[in-house]
Amino acid sequence: MYQPWQKHDPAKYYFMVPNEVFSLGLNSSELSIYSYLLRCEDRKTYQCHPS
Repeated sequence: MYQPWQKHDPAKYYFMVPNEVFSLGLNSSELSIYSYLLRCEDRKTYQCHPS
């Protein structure tokens, strides 16, 4: 039986990177680290524990 793709909650399965980050001149390593920390951020307290 055909089952359509499950819809994912964007707040749970995705994270947003602000557009301004791309104008800071970060190299690929710095951008990767920033993105990882942003992914680990607690969205209620805005704190990142692996900092």
